[in-house]
Amino acid sequence: MQNFVAILAGGKGSRMETSQPKQFEMLNGKTVLEHSIDTFEKHQDIHGIFVVVHHDFVENTRRLLNINNRPKIKEIVVGGEKRADSSYQAILAIEKFCYDQQFINNPQMSVNVLIHDAARPFVSGDIITRTLDALQDNHAVSVAIPATDTIYICNDEHKIVSSPNRQMVYHAQTPQAARLPIFKQAFDLARETFQNDATDDVNVILNHLPGEEIHIVLGDIANKKITFQADLTA
Repeated sequence: MQNFVAILAGGKGSRMETSQPKQFEMLNGKTVLEHSIDTFEKHQDIHGIFVVVHHDFVENTRRLLNINNRPKIKEIVVGGEKRADSSYQAILAIEKFCYDQQFINNPQMSVNVLIHDAARPFVSGDIITRTLDALQDNHAVSVAIPATDTIYICNDEHKIVSSPNRQMVYHAQTPQAARLPIFKQAFDLARETFQNDATDDVNVILNHLPGEEIHIVLGDIANKKITFQADLTA
């Protein structure tokens, strides 16, 4: 089994109100992006890393990462306009790499794809291990944590219309993962139906391959997403 991760770093981080995307901001001596990548680089069961960035930052990212010091990085991929477009480009790059390495069509070799937000630099090796373990018995998994607050469903006028049972609600995190053919088929269907605006990767599977069950992997409250400037110091 081969396990590849796509690190999505194509966002512009407009809510950070900084001069550069949040993944290039410094955090404890390294950029947010480097923290996210290095956790996967150190994990013994990750075989390759594909970093997805905006086309304006390809060369800067290549210099920053100095690929020779991170041998698991296979490619810097140019992302798309939306998150789903960037995920799709990563899936295509991983698929091509696997064809070139003759992993695909080998009946004894399966390929897993993990998709992770570069803006979650606190992901742990334990979360990655739990994700990979879950993929042994499931075709698709998502890291998530149970909701601790009451959740409201509101209408367009910001009026509460319902409140789901909190015990049934989880907050999604990343990585989110699936067997390569599952991700590829789901994203292909999304593009064919012009429904490629999903902000969550396993939701693409949920919406387009409803017969595929998605298993929840317990995440960690520490695996937070960097959204605002204060998150870099909190």
